[in-house]
Amino acid sequence: MLDRTTLLLCAAIVVPMAGVMAYNAAVDPLAERRVWLAEQVGMLETLRPPPSLGGSEISEWQTAMQSRPNAWDAITTPPPPVKEAPPPPKECPDVKAMLEGVNPGRAQIGKKIRIATPDNERGDWYEVGDVVKGCKIESFDRDVVTFTFHCKEQNKTITVKKPRE
Repeated sequence: MLDRTTLLLCAAIVVPMAGVMAYNAAVDPLAERRVWLAEQVGMLETLRPPPSLGGSEISEWQTAMQSRPNAWDAITTPPPPVKEAPPPPKECPDVKAMLEGVNPGRAQIGKKIRIATPDNERGDWYEVGDVVKGCKIESFDRDVVTFTFHCKEQNKTITVKKPRE
């Protein structure tokens, strides 16, 4: 059961709320505002649309405008000249053909490996990041060397793997 203080607190909150609700139901506090707003709306003049144009007047106007093809030139700018289409992007070179004759060897000292080229049959020592015949050495392991070539024309990177011999 509710004790006496809880009951009194609830009554102290609910009774004034019920009184305000009864007062608002009996006396409309916005009645004066509604009357004033209705008077203000009644004083407004309504705008009437212009009389509609007949079909013959529109056709005369269209004929007059079509007889003057340069009527709008002073108001509008002419369209820009038509540009020629850009040439198609250049093809990327054949990276396998670029690396023809490049033979990565099995010899390795630290982070460098020996790679033979057509210019140097014995080979030179290269590490990751060095460039051989235009292709960058991306990585290598015991069996494969990975070369990359960045094609600027098509903005893509081509990867070729060559076995170590």
